[in-house]
Order: sequence, then structure tokens, then C-alpha cells
Amino acid sequence: MLPVGLHAMAVVHPLDVSITLDDLGWHFGNWPHHDYSKETIWALRELEAFEQAELFEQAYALAQPHWSMISTLPDDKFSGWYYGSAFARATEPLTRRFWQLQEIDNGLLGYWTRYARKYPHKVAMLSVVRNDG
Repeated sequence: MLPVGLHAMAVVHPLDVSITLDDLGWHFGNWPHHDYSKETIWALRELEAFEQAELFEQAYALAQPHWSMISTLPDDKFSGWYYGSAFARATEPLTRRFWQLQEIDNGLLGYWTRYARKYPHKVAMLSVVRNDG
């Protein structure tokens, strides 16, 4: 079992990749899972990325009316539906703001180091070393 901080970092990593390569709406096409989306909101808050958590939560809410398309279209059909969709247009301002935040202090990955320095006990996997020597 991972410490809470490492767990949050692992959960946020795919979002960091998605926002770097694509946008918030496309992230749901890559990761069309309700529980994972909710866990991503939790992880962003745990890492104290509060504005990013709010943006992601808003994008997730916007995804709900489109969830059947997001979760069932094969990858080769998703882009044809997504680009120009009402969902893509609705998430565009959220994505633009998220991209702006990514330019500050190393974006989401910058939260990892700040979190680890502030809460080392939440990222360390402590073990007892026994020396019978």
C-alpha cells in the first residue's frame, strides 16, 4: 500500500500527461472511468492543487451528458466526434486556464515536490531495518 502522497501523485500523473499532450476533454476519452475521475479530484486536492481540482471537477461535470460517447467510442472514432463537439467547446476555457497553470512552478509536477517537502511523512515508505549482526 502506497503512502497517501505517493498515491495522489500516481493518480495525477495521467492527467499531467493528458494536459501536456491534449486537453481536459480529451483526458476523459483516454480515461473514461467515473471512479478514476473522482479519485483524480481527490488527488489534486490532496496535493493542494486546488484550482486545478476545481477546473477538473467542472470538466468532469461537463462530461456527464456526453459520457456514453466518451466511454464507448473506440479511439479511432473518438477524435472525429470530439473535435467540434459541444463538449470540446465547453471545456476549452477550462483547458486554457489549466495550460496557464501548467506554466507556473512546473505545473502539476511542481506540486509533487512542494507536497513532499511539506508532508514528508505522507510520501515516505518507512520500514524498520533490523541488524542482528
